[in-house]
Amino acid sequence: MKINKAVVLLTALAPAIASALTPGETRREIALELAGKSEVLAYSLADNNYKLDLAAIAKAVPNNKKLNKLSHQANKSTISKYGVQGYAKSVMQVRLVTPKMTDMDADNEVLISYVPDGDESEWSAIEAFDQQGNTVYLDVYNQPSQPVVVIGTDDKKIQKAGIRLLNDRLSGASPKGMQRSRKSDNTETLNTSILKKINLTSDQEPWILGKAEIYAIVTGVSAERDKPQIDIVDMPYLDEDGKDYHPNQVLVYWERYRWGVADILFFEQDSDYNYKELAKLLLEIVGKGLELGGIPEAKPFIGIGQRVLSAMKDSWFQNDDDYVDSFYVLENSRTYNSYVGANSNATISLQPRQFTAF
Repeated sequence: MKINKAVVLLTALAPAIASALTPGETRREIALELAGKSEVLAYSLADNNYKLDLAAIAKAVPNNKKLNKLSHQANKSTISKYGVQGYAKSVMQVRLVTPKMTDMDADNEVLISYVPDGDESEWSAIEAFDQQGNTVYLDVYNQPSQPVVVIGTDDKKIQKAGIRLLNDRLSGASPKGMQRSRKSDNTETLNTSILKKINLTSDQEPWILGKAEIYAIVTGVSAERDKPQIDIVDMPYLDEDGKDYHPNQVLVYWERYRWGVADILFFEQDSDYNYKELAKLLLEIVGKGLELGGIPEAKPFIGIGQRVLSAMKDSWFQNDDDYVDSFYVLENSRTYNSYVGANSNATISLQPRQFTAF
C-alpha cells in the first residue's frame, strides 16, 4: 500500500517537476530523447534546407508522448521567455550545423546537441550526445568537423515577432505616420536614406547559436513634439560577418526627425532577450522626454542615441557582444560611403533618396 501511495505521489509530481525545467534543460532532455535518431534526423534536415520545426519532428516520432510533451513545453517557455505571446506560435527549431553530406559517413558519427541556458561568454564547452546517449564536449567557438544536430530556436521568427511587438508598443509613444512635405505644385515628397551596403567585422557568435540576428534602432528628436522618436528596423538578411550586403533598404524616414538628424544603433538579438521588457525600457527613455529649452537651433544633436545605448548597457545586456555599433549625428540629404561606426565593427554606405507622389 505504501508503494502504491509513493507511485501515485510521484505521478502527481511529474508534471510539476517537468514544468520546473529551464528552457535549456528542456532542450537537453529533447536532445537525449532524439540521440538515437540523430543520423536519420541529419539526412532529413539535409533534405529540408537543414532545418525543421521541432513540433513537426516530434509528431513524426511514433509512440513518443514524452517528446511531444517536451516539445510543447519548450515552445511555451521560449515564447514566454522572449515575451512574444500573441506574436509567435511555433518557435522551436532543429537544424544541422555542419550541412555537408560528405561529412556523414561511418567514421564521422552524427552528434546531437542543444542551445544551453545563460550568457554565452561564460560557456566553457558545448554539451553533445552520441547515438548511445554518451556525453561529448565540443569547443564553444570552433565549429566541429562532424555533423551536429542542434535543438534550438527559430531566431529569425522570434526576432520578427519581437520587432513587431516593439513597433506596436512604441507607436503609442512616437508620433504615428509621417508628415510629408508638399511643394507648390501640390506634389508630395518623402525624404529617406537608403542603406546601400553594410559589412560587420565580427559578430562573435558561438557556432551553436547559428547566424547572427541583427536589427537597428533609429532615434532622434520627434518632428512633432519634444520627445525622442524611436523606430526599430529589422535586418533579416544580415547574418554573417566579413561579408558585404547590398540591401537597398530604407533605413531612415527623415520626416520623422527634427532638424534632419538621427542616430542609428545596431544590435544583435541576445538569447536572453525579452522584447516586452525591452519595449518597457525604451518607453521609459521616451517617457523622460527631452529638455529642449535652451538648446540652440544650431546645435540640435543632443545625444539621444548615447542615452539609449547607455540605458540598454546598464540594465539590459548580458555582455557587450549584444551591441554591434553606433552611428551618431547622421544627416538628411548627405551621402555616406564606407562610413565606419563608433565601435569600428560596422561599415555602412547610405544614400539619400527622395520619393515624389503626384
